[in-house]
Amino acid sequence: MKLYLIQHAQAKPKQEDSNRGLTDEGKKTIQKTARFFGSINPEIAEIRYSTKLRSKQTAELLAGALNKTGLLKVYEGMTPKDPVEPLVHELHTAAHSLVIVGHLPFLSKLASELLCQDHTIQPVAFYNAGIVCLLKNNDHWQVDWSVPPWLL
Repeated sequence: MKLYLIQHAQAKPKQEDSNRGLTDEGKKTIQKTARFFGSINPEIAEIRYSTKLRSKQTAELLAGALNKTGLLKVYEGMTPKDPVEPLVHELHTAAHSLVIVGHLPFLSKLASELLCQDHTIQPVAFYNAGIVCLLKNNDHWQVDWSVPPWLL
């Protein structure tokens, strides 16, 4: 099983947009990321995103570019400061690969908990519109690959 973790694309400052929708640059960047992601033809069962607008817009642009809009699903409990334990528990028994579009520090804590069983360690760097791919091998997780957006 593969888990693709994507930090939402660049969002507007709260002073400019209280809902923090994506900037034009953020939209362009996630479209580049989506083209790359589509080129590897990932087999995914679901694209989950948080209840925040920037996460939703990122997930929608990604799913649209992948022709997988039917896989979109809003997921409660993935905002920046939500606990990761419920999702960690679910992922240990998950059988199908999925994409999670979310925020920091949530994504960093999730990766840390899966990789190190300690959410205070931060073994993976995240970037707006970047992808981190984790691979589940038997009962443990490892980093398979990571692509920051400026490489695309």
